[in-house]
Amino acid sequence: MKRNAILKKTAFLFIFFLGVSFTVASAQRIETGFLDREITLGGVSYRYQVYVPVNYERGKPFPVILYLHTGGDRGEDGLRQTQVGLGSYIRQDRGRFPFIVVFPQARRDQIWTGDMATLALKTLDKTIEEFNADPKRIYLNGGSMGGHGTWYLASQAPDKFAAIVPICGFVAFTQPDMPAERKALLLKLNPLAQSPDPYTAVASKISKTPVWIFHGSADDVVFPDESRKMFQALKASKADVKYTEYEGVGHSWDRAYTEPDLVPWLLSHPRAQTAQLRETSSQTSTTEKGVKKTITLPNGDVVWDLNGEWDSLGENYGPWSLFGSFRNVVKITQTGSSFVGIRMHDAPWLPAGTWAIRGELDKNGFKNVQIGSGAGPIDAKGKISEDGNKFVVDDGEKARGTFTRK
Repeated sequence: MKRNAILKKTAFLFIFFLGVSFTVASAQRIETGFLDREITLGGVSYRYQVYVPVNYERGKPFPVILYLHTGGDRGEDGLRQTQVGLGSYIRQDRGRFPFIVVFPQARRDQIWTGDMATLALKTLDKTIEEFNADPKRIYLNGGSMGGHGTWYLASQAPDKFAAIVPICGFVAFTQPDMPAERKALLLKLNPLAQSPDPYTAVASKISKTPVWIFHGSADDVVFPDESRKMFQALKASKADVKYTEYEGVGHSWDRAYTEPDLVPWLLSHPRAQTAQLRETSSQTSTTEKGVKKTITLPNGDVVWDLNGEWDSLGENYGPWSLFGSFRNVVKITQTGSSFVGIRMHDAPWLPAGTWAIRGELDKNGFKNVQIGSGAGPIDAKGKISEDGNKFVVDDGEKARGTFTRK
């Protein structure tokens, strides 16, 4: 009996430790390949994908690429954007691309500006946090519409990316024979085209970011002049820029992704130390309220630093007076000159997690600003107090918001 009891106890311990070992091994297993992900912004859910290389190690910071797809890959399935462009070449040779790659998907009839630009940056930030990506090696790439998005996002967040690769992309391009309605829509969606000299404007914002541009000389969808003009503007701004134009090639990105020097070129460009120092030291440190907080942009302009939590009082008047007023706490995240504020608590008509305010700053204050409402975005004007700890936005007709730094 005693011997049987010992055997039973030994068997139990063996099974127990075997189970523990299996559980630990399972817990340590890391998912790789193309992974489904989802994010909710402004009450809307978006599917996207993240590619994780097979040699990914959780404790090792990996470089990451934000990939912006072409116009033909828009939708809501969260998959199509991985089947063309960079995603298809990763599938052909996974060992060649040692990056975590983020694949957001824009909605139909949208381009990589406005809400879609916010979506792209939010999926990138979420991926960086989830997979411990290397903040010094964040890259941006896209083709066609995604090439335009590459120019746009880089100009909006110039300190975020170590290098960018726009392929057959446009800055302010519209075809001469484009229907007037389509041309008007594109100009409305594309803030870059609204500048008197969009190429110089973009170049001035990204002159500290290394760029490798690709285009086909026979491209009749996005004319190669778009890339040629950007190349010249970047050279004039003394940027680190390369331009490769493929003779006789049309609207295509295939040659770019098979360039043998592309991956080594990317990895040879960690974010410049000067950019890192600008991010950390350009904000004036403060221990008490009343001290100005500012950020110095790469072009030398100084803008307000709105990062942090703000007490918000939303007021409705005029035709919206029946909606009353309500208080909330808004967390503002600012990248360069662009900012977005998210509600931290539920409020009438507007739940926590939806955006309350967004816009862009320049050296004079608010360049543009929108108030989030239950009926959609409202264009407004804003004014910041002299100490930078309070600002008011007002559309002059329906709504007003007062934000006080916590």
